[in-house]
Amino acid sequence: DTEYGVDAILWVGGLGDRGSLAAARIVKGDVNPSGHTSDIWYSDFTKDPTFTNFSDMSQNIDADGNRMNSWFYYGNGDATVFSNVEFREGIYYGYRYYETKAADMNAANPGSGDAWYAENVLYPFGFGLSYTSFDWQLAGISASKTIAQPNQTITIKVQVENTGAVAGKDVVEIYASTPYTTGGIEKASAVLVGYGKTKLLQPGEKDIVTVQVVAQDMASFDWNDANGNGFAGYELEKGDYVISARSDSHTVMLAETFTIAEDILCTTDYVTGNEIVPAFVDDFDTTREDLLDNMISRANGLEQPVAQTPEERVLSDVEAAILDSQETYYPYMDEEGQPWYVSEVPSNWTQDVATTITEADLAGKVYAEPEVMDGIALAATDDVSQMWDEYMNSLSWDKLVSIVGNSPGATEGPVQIRGGTCWQSAPITAATWNQDLVREQGMSYANFALLNGNFGWNGIACNIHRSPFNGRTFEYYSEDPVLTATNSAIIVECAITKGVINYAKHFFANVQEHNRADYGGVCTFATEQVFREIYMKA
Repeated sequence: DTEYGVDAILWVGGLGDRGSLAAARIVKGDVNPSGHTSDIWYSDFTKDPTFTNFSDMSQNIDADGNRMNSWFYYGNGDATVFSNVEFREGIYYGYRYYETKAADMNAANPGSGDAWYAENVLYPFGFGLSYTSFDWQLAGISASKTIAQPNQTITIKVQVENTGAVAGKDVVEIYASTPYTTGGIEKASAVLVGYGKTKLLQPGEKDIVTVQVVAQDMASFDWNDANGNGFAGYELEKGDYVISARSDSHTVMLAETFTIAEDILCTTDYVTGNEIVPAFVDDFDTTREDLLDNMISRANGLEQPVAQTPEERVLSDVEAAILDSQETYYPYMDEEGQPWYVSEVPSNWTQDVATTITEADLAGKVYAEPEVMDGIALAATDDVSQMWDEYMNSLSWDKLVSIVGNSPGATEGPVQIRGGTCWQSAPITAATWNQDLVREQGMSYANFALLNGNFGWNGIACNIHRSPFNGRTFEYYSEDPVLTATNSAIIVECAITKGVINYAKHFFANVQEHNRADYGGVCTFATEQVFREIYMKA
């Protein structure tokens, strides 16, 4: 920076127990840094689309010069104990907002978007420097440039060569740019769909990074039939799909165009085969009229949304009654007639029956919960579940009490197993963009849990960095759901292989701590597209 005389910056974040030693090795030059940012770094957070609607809203000043708040109000003007947050930015937050707005500005007035981006973004999402240099060449793509099925796999191979004088690693980020129609389904101009990292390359050495993408991963969730084709759900609209290999969210290194001739409706999940249908409809609608009236759109220039006013937070009598009737739930409160009420446990459940099955035999084996029909629980019949049932049947009442009462139980926190290594914060883990390294970390977590006697772990945390002011930013990996989900899945898989029960948290869209409590609570509103494409995907 010419103003301050700084010619290099090393971002190290939450260092954990030993991260300071690693940072020192990088500064000395013993290790070549190869991390890339896990969030976009913008120059003025007050201009970000999430800034006006988050937390207690006191960052906003009303027309009378007073700081605003986020409380819901009764019709008589009294404040409730419930606060509200609306995701008026929709899918346009983080790099999705900055890349899309810049692209649209450039399309309307060439060069204007580049100037705006340079003024508003310090470092793109996925940005990172190295002590060496690299050259990229396309090493192979899928045989067909035509996409005809939602489960079609697209393979991209990128050859990376170290052209500098120092050994180093590089990250290949794969983004999808999908066809957008003004006023149609909202779509960001660039969305991360996969990534990979090279091995340590000596000067002159080459490596091929292979990334596979399923077509359905590029689909948009049309929650309100915005394109008027009579369908609500995931869609791959006809048109050109540009898949690019980038060094960060803004810098395109290689690009290839694929084509979809006719709209593809993605009606089933390509992994489970389950039908995909809109979930947040009718009584479970997650929108409000003022949310829909004030959401930003590519159709109107992606301007920062206005703050929700107190007048927009006045509850109807029905809404107030629903919120005030909320209560903390415990299983013993179940009542006969409820669909989940259990009047009879499986007939094969018993206690204190000898068996040769051990806990070690069950490590990594997933138990299928009994199915409840008319209040009667029916045990699963698969071999693994029967093994679990036989083991559980061997436990006496005293043994069960001992397990629950004397076990260390579940350890809390996504960066440390109780008493063990305190790892670097989650955003730094994500910044490695290194799935093999994260797998090593995951096995370390799992092994220490076993060593420490923990059968459960309240981690990993897989919410999204909606803004820099998230309540638990250090626990969550990234602003991007693919980067977040990839890291989370690896850690969970490692825990399972060691028989450690993993309680990933905190469901989804948990992006603030203000009023996150059982004496009230936060009411979060967004469209199903926002929840599905961003927060639930993580």
